[in-house]
Amino acid sequence: MYALDDIDNIANSALQMFNVPGMAIGIVIDDQIILSRGYGFCNVSEKCLVTEHTLFPIASCTKAFTALALSQLVEEGKVALDDLVKNNIPEFCLMDQDTTNNLTIPDLLAHRTGIARHDPIWFYSDIPRSRVIGILKYFEPVCRLREEFQYNSFMYSIAGVVIERITGQSWEDVISTRLLDPLEMKDSNVSLKELQRSSDFSLPHAKIDGIVKNIPFRNTFSVESGGGINSNILDMTHWVRFQLSDGNFLNKNIVQAQTLKELHTMQMPFSSPPIDNEEIRDENKQNLQKALSTLNENNHSEGTTYLLDDYCGSSEHPY
Repeated sequence: MYALDDIDNIANSALQMFNVPGMAIGIVIDDQIILSRGYGFCNVSEKCLVTEHTLFPIASCTKAFTALALSQLVEEGKVALDDLVKNNIPEFCLMDQDTTNNLTIPDLLAHRTGIARHDPIWFYSDIPRSRVIGILKYFEPVCRLREEFQYNSFMYSIAGVVIERITGQSWEDVISTRLLDPLEMKDSNVSLKELQRSSDFSLPHAKIDGIVKNIPFRNTFSVESGGGINSNILDMTHWVRFQLSDGNFLNKNIVQAQTLKELHTMQMPFSSPPIDNEEIRDENKQNLQKALSTLNENNHSEGTTYLLDDYCGSSEHPY
């Protein structure tokens, strides 16, 4: 067991190793928040410190919220667990007709559509989720349906549209009312516009000409249901407490325990951690490989939106 001073040392060492200006750490034990603390800067230009209240885009951790919202709708009988995407979005169409006709909602969530990521499209555009449907038919599959793990944020855009078609509400409203509010994640929000209206938020940074500098935000409008939530470490400890409490938070049931367990269950295996990402700068790849070296002999897989890995001999620890 680490002392809290050790955690501070580890955190500050990690900032230096990965050349990251700032971060926040939370620790939950037995439903109690043991630590929620910021480290480094959220704005290097103005030397603004990260606090436990500093909002960060949680990026693809958003995907777990989208999957959870769909699971709630399954529990309510509003959609079947293995329902076809086309049953909910009749105009849905991929390049391969068999995949179009057989793709299920869990296929979207577990990255097993056979279609690789096309991230530059959403990096540099602001097309709405509704228009994402129309461009998917131009994405050539790299393997057959359910054959390989192929990470794809656009499929979470489609999952967001499924939620909107079922509920008649926007994805943003569903996430806010069904999850952020009952989990008392009071500072969290669901768009970059809301983030930038906040009084304490982190700017994005990059190393340019050897110096870490502030850079503009990347537009997530097209894939907000796969990467649009912003939160701070205090709010995220509520999310962790829910995950560790069989689907409950402060005596409120968010989902049934079995539903949460299903979300943590392997859906799509892969042989090694998916770390070969073009967004990881070359200078940090070696550090990342080193940090993950202890995982190489473990079992890796994708649950319903969670990455799963063995920990101390147990495979029941999502991250």
